[in-house]
Parts: sequence; C-alpha cells; structure tokens
Amino acid sequence: MERWPNLFIVGAPKAGTTSLYEYLRVIPEIFMSVDKEPRYFAPTAKDDIKPNPSIKDKEEYLKLFEQVNNSNHLDT
Repeated sequence: MERWPNLFIVGAPKAGTTSLYEYLRVIPEIFMSVDKEPRYFAPTAKDDIKPNPSIKDKEEYLKLFEQVNNSNHLDT
C-alpha cells in the first residue's frame, strides 16, 4: 500500500523549519522521514546547494515512509 505523508513543513530558509522538524520528530506518534528535505515537490530545486540530491522518482520518495506503522501513525 502506498503511504503518502499527511504533513508537510514548508518554509523559507532561516524560518524555523528545522526546529519544527526536530520538535515533531521526538513525538512517538509522529513519523518524520530521515531525509528532512527530499524536495520531491520542487523538481527545479538546485541540487548544488544541499548535500543530498532532490528525489525525483515517486517510488524513491515513498521509500522515505516505508517504516511508518500503527505506533507512529495517527489515523484521522
């Protein structure tokens, strides 16, 4: 089953998105992918400014969420 994220943190550089990511990451019921900035929905993002290249493939993006299970996923 495809499991897509149900939360996106969007923000400008130096706007506190890393802090928000870190606060949410320690809550057991919330799953945060290890790759904080996969840039899947920003296909024109420049890969030279980030250490990891942008994820452009759907299957590769969904692999970020393979470890989601009932203990770290809130059904709404």
